[in-house]
Order: sequence, then structure tokens, then C-alpha cells
Amino acid sequence: MDVELMTDRDDGLATDSDVEPVTEQMDEQVINSVDKPDKPHRETPTLCLTCVQAKEQEQIICTKVPWSSTPFVLMHSDLCGPLKHSIGGAQYYIIYIDDCTRYTEVYFLITKTAEEISAKFQHYQAGVETQGFHMKRFRTDNGSGEYNKSIFLGLLGEKGITFEPCPPYTQRKNGTAKQMIRTLNAKARSMMLDSNMSIIFWPEAIRTACYLHRRSPILSLMENRSPYEALYGTTPKIGHLGRFGC
Repeated sequence: MDVELMTDRDDGLATDSDVEPVTEQMDEQVINSVDKPDKPHRETPTLCLTCVQAKEQEQIICTKVPWSSTPFVLMHSDLCGPLKHSIGGAQYYIIYIDDCTRYTEVYFLITKTAEEISAKFQHYQAGVETQGFHMKRFRTDNGSGEYNKSIFLGLLGEKGITFEPCPPYTQRKNGTAKQMIRTLNAKARSMMLDSNMSIIFWPEAIRTACYLHRRSPILSLMENRSPYEALYGTTPKIGHLGRFGC
């Protein structure tokens, strides 16, 4: 049998019957002396500095911050839109989140002017004070068009509320409100797809999603309570809930 043929075979393909006659007739030194083709040399690729610089990303270090221990001491807020005109003419919605209980309220806007947003905030603030609570800190992103206006800042100043806008280009620092908007949008989108409702009814879906979220357990809250239970101390009733759109 040709020795070169045997040495060129891949491992595991030759059977014992093929190998044994060769090993009996040939000395081990002869087998070791057979030249084997060298593997092709591959040059180590050089590092492309331009590619490295083009793919660089900002490293974001997130640290957990303890939640407030008193309801409505710290508020989170953010605006979503523009969306398709609803049946009522709304194109935006704004949310207010209590940092302590994650209890969320949503208001719908036709525009995002400071005047309209200030009116919604006054309505929300009146409801908070009616329950015996007082806001102390109000945190948003750096939306200079809707929040950082003299009208809105004047309302905060009259009530002694500290305004805490995020630095420019750091929307992640308003992550609580951003995440809530993503949650509400996902829930509303699922309900509208399931019910085959027209997109013009998106405010109804967002309002329902917010209503359900307030009555859904949250792992981050003590004993997996819902925001409703964390705020009011009682278990919410859900027996009246039905399928969206029916």
C-alpha cells in the first residue's frame, strides 16, 4: 500500500485493517521521516486604528438609586409623541410617576406647548394635594420646549417644588419615565392588535394600559404589591375587567 496515500488520509477515515499491514512492514523511523505538507502561514492581521475609533461607544455606568420612602416626594415625568391624530385630536401624552409607589397617571395633549402642559400639571397636582401629599422634587429630561419655560417653572416655584432636569444628551438619567412609556406603548399596541381597532383610538389603549399597570404586581415593590396597593394600602378589585375593545 502506498505510504503517501496513508499519510494523506484524514484522521479516523482509515480502518484498522488498512493500517496494520503497513505498521508491520515498515520501521517507525521510516514513518516519522515521511515529509508532510506544511500548513499555510497566515499573517496576523494588523489593528485598524480607524475602525476602532469609528466603533467606539460611550460607556454608561448605571448605579441603582434607592426609591423614595414617602409617596409623591419625587416625581418622574416624560412626554411621548407626536402620534397619529386620535379621534379626540390628541397627538401627545404625558405621564407622571410617583417614585415611591410607581403609581402612574397619564394625560393626553393636542400640542406640547408649555401652556397646555402646565394646565395638565395643575390638574394632577391638585389631585395629589387632595390626598394629603406634597411634591418636593420634579424630575424630567432636558425638554426645554415643554418643561423649561417660565410658566411651568413658575408653578413649581409657587409650591416649593425643586426642578431636576437631566443634563443635555443624557436622557437615560430619566430612565424611570422612559421605561414606563415603553411599557405603556407595548401594552397598548398588543391590545389594539388583538382587538383590530383603528389607530385613532390609541389614547383609549394607553389609558387602559396605565389602568392595568397600576393594578399589576411589581417585583421591585415590597411583597410584589401593585402600585395601587402600595399607595392606598388595599388590594385593587379586578373582577370588572373585560377584554379590550369589547
